[in-house]
Amino acid sequence: MACPVQFLCRAVRTVGLVLFYYVFSIGITFYNKWLMKGFHYPLFMTLVHLTIIFCLSTLTRSAMQCWTGKPRVMLNWTDYLSKVAPVAMATALDIGLSNWSFLFITISLYTMTKSSAVLFILFFSLVFKLEEPNPYLIVVVLLIASGLFMFTFESTQFNLEGFLMVLLASFIGGIRWTLTQVLMQKAELGLQNPVDTMYHLQPVMFMGLFPLFLFNEGLTLSTSEKLFRVHELSSLLYSLVTLSIGGSLAFGLGFSEFLLVSKTSSLTLSIAGIFKEVCTLLLATYLLGDRMSELKWMGFAVCVCGISLHVGLKTYCSKSRFTMLFNCLRAAFPALMVPYLVPLLLLLSTSGIHSQGRLKLTVLSEDRLQMKWKEADGPVQGYKVRVKPISEVPQPELMLTTTRGRATVVGLDSSQEYTLQVLVLNGTLEKLIAKRRFTIEGLREEELVRSGSREQRKKALPGGSGSGELDDLIETLVDVPTVVYREPTTTTTGMGPSNPQGPLEKRKRKKDRSKVDDKEEQGTTQGEDPASDREKLRKTVSGYPVTEVSTRMAFECDITAAADVVLLVDGSWSIGRTNFRRVRDFLEGLVVPFQIGPDRVQIALSQYSGDPRTEWQLNNFTTREQLLEAVRNFRYKGGNTFTGQALLHVLEENLREESGARPDTPRFLILLTDGKSQDDAIAAANRLKSTGVEIIAVGVKNADEAELRQVASEPLDLNVYNVNDFPLLSKLVGRLVQILCKKIEERKARPTEDPVLSYPSPTDMEFSELGPREVRLGWTRPGRPVLQYRVVFHSAEGPSPQEVVVNGTVTSVLLGGLTSQTLYHISVFPVYEDNVGLALRGTVTTLPLAMPVGLEVTPSSPSSLRVRWGPAAGATQYMALYSALSNGEPDDAKEVKFGADQTDVVLSGLLPETDYSVTLYALYDEDPSDPVTAVATTHPLPPPVSIRFPMVSHSMIRVSWVPGGVGVPRHRITCSTNHGSDVKKVEVTGVNSVLLQNLSSLSRYLVSVQSQYQQGLSSPLTANVTTLKVPAPSDLRVTNFSGNDITVQWESAADDVVSYLIKWISLSGGDLRQLRVDGDSEGAILEEVQDDKEYQISLSALYADGAQSEAVAIRYSTLSGGGPSSLSISEETAVSLLVSWVPPNAHVLQYHVSYTALTGGETQENTVLVSGSERRVVLRSLLPDTRYSVLVTAEYRNREGGSASAQGKTTSLRVSSVSVMRSDHSSICVSWRPVPAVSGYRIAAQSFRDKETKQEIVDASSSSYCFTELQPETVYRISVHSRLETVEGAAVSILHPTASAPARIPIYPRLNPIRNEVCPVVTIRHSIVKGFDMMEAFGLTQKAHSSVEGVSTEPFVFNTLPTYTVYRDVQLTQSTGFIHPAGFSSEHTISMAFRLLQDTPKEPFALWQLTDNDFQPKMGVVLDPGSRLLQYFSLDYRGEVQELTFNQPQVHRLFYGSFHKIHLSINQVSVSLSVDCQRVGERPARPLGTLPTDGFEMLGKLTKTRGPQSGSAPFQLQSFEIVCNTTWALEDTCCDLPGLRDEESCPAPADACTCTSDVPGAPGVTGPPVSPGGEMGPSGKIGSEGVLGPLGSRGPRGLTVQGKAVGQTLDISRVCIFSVFVSVLNLTLVSWFFPGFQGIRGSEGNMGAPGITGPRGFQGMPGHPGVVGERGPLGGVGPTGLPGNKGERGEKGEPQSMAMIFQLVTQACEQLVHSKYCHVVHVFMTADV
Repeated sequence: MACPVQFLCRAVRTVGLVLFYYVFSIGITFYNKWLMKGFHYPLFMTLVHLTIIFCLSTLTRSAMQCWTGKPRVMLNWTDYLSKVAPVAMATALDIGLSNWSFLFITISLYTMTKSSAVLFILFFSLVFKLEEPNPYLIVVVLLIASGLFMFTFESTQFNLEGFLMVLLASFIGGIRWTLTQVLMQKAELGLQNPVDTMYHLQPVMFMGLFPLFLFNEGLTLSTSEKLFRVHELSSLLYSLVTLSIGGSLAFGLGFSEFLLVSKTSSLTLSIAGIFKEVCTLLLATYLLGDRMSELKWMGFAVCVCGISLHVGLKTYCSKSRFTMLFNCLRAAFPALMVPYLVPLLLLLSTSGIHSQGRLKLTVLSEDRLQMKWKEADGPVQGYKVRVKPISEVPQPELMLTTTRGRATVVGLDSSQEYTLQVLVLNGTLEKLIAKRRFTIEGLREEELVRSGSREQRKKALPGGSGSGELDDLIETLVDVPTVVYREPTTTTTGMGPSNPQGPLEKRKRKKDRSKVDDKEEQGTTQGEDPASDREKLRKTVSGYPVTEVSTRMAFECDITAAADVVLLVDGSWSIGRTNFRRVRDFLEGLVVPFQIGPDRVQIALSQYSGDPRTEWQLNNFTTREQLLEAVRNFRYKGGNTFTGQALLHVLEENLREESGARPDTPRFLILLTDGKSQDDAIAAANRLKSTGVEIIAVGVKNADEAELRQVASEPLDLNVYNVNDFPLLSKLVGRLVQILCKKIEERKARPTEDPVLSYPSPTDMEFSELGPREVRLGWTRPGRPVLQYRVVFHSAEGPSPQEVVVNGTVTSVLLGGLTSQTLYHISVFPVYEDNVGLALRGTVTTLPLAMPVGLEVTPSSPSSLRVRWGPAAGATQYMALYSALSNGEPDDAKEVKFGADQTDVVLSGLLPETDYSVTLYALYDEDPSDPVTAVATTHPLPPPVSIRFPMVSHSMIRVSWVPGGVGVPRHRITCSTNHGSDVKKVEVTGVNSVLLQNLSSLSRYLVSVQSQYQQGLSSPLTANVTTLKVPAPSDLRVTNFSGNDITVQWESAADDVVSYLIKWISLSGGDLRQLRVDGDSEGAILEEVQDDKEYQISLSALYADGAQSEAVAIRYSTLSGGGPSSLSISEETAVSLLVSWVPPNAHVLQYHVSYTALTGGETQENTVLVSGSERRVVLRSLLPDTRYSVLVTAEYRNREGGSASAQGKTTSLRVSSVSVMRSDHSSICVSWRPVPAVSGYRIAAQSFRDKETKQEIVDASSSSYCFTELQPETVYRISVHSRLETVEGAAVSILHPTASAPARIPIYPRLNPIRNEVCPVVTIRHSIVKGFDMMEAFGLTQKAHSSVEGVSTEPFVFNTLPTYTVYRDVQLTQSTGFIHPAGFSSEHTISMAFRLLQDTPKEPFALWQLTDNDFQPKMGVVLDPGSRLLQYFSLDYRGEVQELTFNQPQVHRLFYGSFHKIHLSINQVSVSLSVDCQRVGERPARPLGTLPTDGFEMLGKLTKTRGPQSGSAPFQLQSFEIVCNTTWALEDTCCDLPGLRDEESCPAPADACTCTSDVPGAPGVTGPPVSPGGEMGPSGKIGSEGVLGPLGSRGPRGLTVQGKAVGQTLDISRVCIFSVFVSVLNLTLVSWFFPGFQGIRGSEGNMGAPGITGPRGFQGMPGHPGVVGERGPLGGVGPTGLPGNKGERGEKGEPQSMAMIFQLVTQACEQLVHSKYCHVVHVFMTADV
């Protein structure tokens, strides 16, 4: 026997629902218990949960409504209060009491007591007749309750109050879930969806529980520190987050509970809940440490037995299903597991399937189902049957009404699952009496199982099952309302009756006559006719046909006349396949009454859409049966609606003699269409009518009746028909057939001449010169002469026509005085001498009046909009309507008119930051054109730009801001605490700062600043600030002790101190005494102080807001004899020492400070008296560079106390670090390290040649001096003396020579460019451009780089430009006012050639950036090695920093370690990037704003750091310039990059070797002297290289950088350097063997070796910290480390030919050979030889 798969699937689904319910139920149980340990407000927690559930259900409903497009259910107040409110109140009390009980009882007692809800649910289920009474249920309940009690017996800690709460909650829970099941199973309420149920329940639950919360927890919660009196924001956020988690769990629990109840029943929820409670206890045992005893295991077994018994009772009526499912499970699971798995699985699968006892279902066939139910007692109006498919895809729902207790449904899917509901109708009320889910296959399987006989299964007909008796089937077809269940081919739902004599069909026909376009509701399917339903019913019930009996005789056209009729049918997509079946029925009705034959009526049919298609010709069929068969079977075409083309097709194809058209036979065309033609149908119809064809036009639904009237023939009242929908075509058939039959008969009775042929009408109506108010009409003359033409025209709206009469020889006329954009009907009547011919008809629509074009509305200020548009030709003026938009809808519009020449205007007087709709019309006299509309928003009122708090104290805050605009009249400052209890508002005028006073200490304030304009307030600029804690008084000290009183003094804490509190107590015992003095006092007298005791004295300040400062305390002893301690000497100068000490803990009258010099001839002791309140003294008028011994002795009232001593030394007046900064042939600049506390310096320079001395006295702030007008090639002794008033220190001297006088080279006058301009003229790589040489600005040149700290030049033989290495954390910084004093050009190009190093960090850094004076970046170029992207940022015109990112593959090459050059071209609308002289990409950008000139510009700045000296990245820079044009990227070349150098196009390097000699020749003969007063001639050629000059001064020490290892390849440069080394060695040897002349005295040498150790002296003071030592030697090579990760693939090298490499090496060597170092080597090598 096959397993019932659907039962297994249903069981699995139900188990899934139960597990889904378990997750939230168990989770919230443990959550509540955990939360109640620290948060003792269960009712407030429940209210929060209810609020979160309501919000989540509201969002879910909105999402479902957007997804499905259907509105959610919303109950009226009557149903809400009467049906939903009781459920909500019961639910609120159940949840509230359950959560409340966690404060008193454990989880075990809660679970055991809560299980009693089964008893109450069962009781109320029996009361509300939701369960059938059964005495075995008592045994089930007793077993379950007993087992659960045994399980929890030993785990219970009894608490009466909590037990009563849970028991009451269980009782209310029984009412709650029973009412919930009744509520959700009431179909008329529409609350089957659990989300809708929760949405309606939560408000009443909240209102029901809120009074209980106020009574029990309102006061305590408002004073608790958990929420409303919280001190820290983190604790408040923690409470809110934990409550929100509980709310989410509660929403999930409610959703899962309602879902389980709606899909099954409340008893099923309770039974499943028992297992949940067992799981809860097991988890509680595991988590809380409870132990499982034998009694608990016995209780678990008893509980399982009770559940198994309930399963047996529920499945008693479906015993066969139990057997099949048992067999399937026995095959799938071991035998030991079946007794436990089968009861649970069957319980969950059978409890929610259907309700039995009142409903009987019988399968009649594969798609036919008969249902019977027990009729209700008492008078009822009828029954409603609803059959709804259960599917995720929306499908139509079946609904029918009947007065008997039976019905039949046809057209069901045998494999589809359905929900069946039977409701009794009584007035406006509906009550559910039966409900069931079923499938046809499942019902047939149940029937086969019940039969129990294989023979009966074989005899079972494939068409049905059940009793199978013929009488029952006939009774079903005749008496029972039968509905056909359609497949969901359309979006409409409904059914059609199969019995035409039933009451449903009568009501349907009556409703069709009243309102055809509505949906048939009493079991009728919209879009299906009874005939098709009957046909389907015949096919469904084989052998029992159902025929329709009609009492009305059908019309038949009994004439012998002949006629050719062509049916032209619209087959476009707008009809649809469903309606096309009605079209076929309509055509069938037209064909049936006529006698078809070659000598009778011939009918052809063409179908058209995009192109016409002949279905059959006139002579294809000779009998009516053949023609009807063709009508029923021709196919739907589909396409567009080209009626004109189809009419011509009929004329050219269907009405030919070859197609069966007969001459002298009346010809008719019946046109059926549902829309307006997409081509010219009127002209084609006129051609047909001119040949004698009479056109009958039938329109359906969306057909254009005006077009139909022009297409049809006269008379229009008989030849034009228009119906609202396709079902009404059946009502039109009879009338149309009779009219057509009569027309054929009339044409046979009067074979008169056709008036169309006798009095032809003109043809080919044409329109030209079409304008808004006129059109020229033209036509073609008819075949015979016309006396005159009457042109009649009128608009479609206006009934009164206008007429123009023209001569018969004229074929065109200009119609004027028309209205623009109006449809006009035009008829041209030919007037003959004896008659008037048929009219040539047509329509034309005048053009609209020219509209303004290009309407553009932009905001110009907060109160105005700028409106611009293109002019409209011929407009006399313009009118603008503008109105503010409120919630998307316009307010009252204002009108303003402008002249014809005004196309750029400003609308003023508007509201700031408001959406305005502007509608513009072009007026032609008084006629307006079509409007154009645009929407724009005015600028907001400029708020303040920035807000700062320069001063914050405990009670005051100074707020300063930058106004957002110029001339802001007022500002409003609002200051409030975060909880809003303290709010202060201040309005100021004409200032940008305000002082807020009387604030609370340690309070967080929200400060907002608004600019107040005449139009209103701007948006606020807000910031948070926290006031400081109240300051404490300082410098508490005892100033006097006399008698029994102590005088204490202190420094005031603040100006707003209310009072000071002084406390003192003896440490040896005694009472604490205190004294309060006024806040203005700074001293007090403490009375009744005893001698020889130590006192603790404390002082604190009290403030107006109740705050008390921290106390400052001192100890004071009235004992005598102690001396000072911690004596120290500091702040040494050449003539003074600072002596400080810690006083003893007693009242000292004064101190004796004596000091004596330990070195020098002076040994006299000096004494200084210091007051006892002092702690330091400055000893003055001391000798420089002398050590002193200092002794400090305390003196009391009656005797001398202890003393302390120390030694100190005055500093020397001798200067140090004297060196020459720079010198030339006529000047020497010397510098020295300043000496502190001197009054000045004397600097002297004495010549060794003539002993001439120059000297100068400078002030103490100087540390350098330059001697000028010195003799060249002369050695000078330079001495520096420090001066202290009249005392002068020892001299420090150095020797330094001046350089040789340079050769006089004539220098022509040259005007230096003015740098104080936006774009000065500079020379960059032999090109004169406007811009900035940024390398020179940062000192990165050959002459200046040595003076820049942290920068070195790198020799690179293949580069034509020097390379500078900027080391880590150097952060080269220059003032923006120095580089760009006049700002930046709006269009410029940034060009940089650089290389990233191996130690360049992976974090982003700015190659170059410009900041303001607060170091906030405003412009720059950023490299991100981690993401491999380049970013450009700049300040735009709106004051915002815009960022543009480039991450193309060419950008990735920048991070591979080679030299690359970038060009960033910045213009008004975009920024383009070029890498290595190739364009990479472009990004749109806003125009550049005004950059600050008071800031700084930096190189290598790390983006994550701010401020000066905060960190930079190392890299190498070769060139950097900013050029004031956007074409520099095209003009610049990459010849300075070796990998991109092209020798053919790039100029030769300066040191390149050529074939010609570059050695200058001998100087020529001196020419005659130039006469005085003549002009200066051109400069001569550069002379030959001079001899070696004198040795230069020593340069600054460079940085030591470890170089990279190179390969073992031959380097030409090393060969040259080796030759230099050999030559220098030779020079050294020559100097040894051939000593030179005696030189001048050298500079001061280093300090000599230390002498003999002398006796130990006094301990000296610590000296100044020494200079930083040099970097130590490089350590040895460590052991080889582990292999690292595989690196990224390197950049592909640039291919170079061997010839190029050889050429580069040759140039490098030649460059070294011609350098001055190699020249020196050559000279000395020659001397050596």
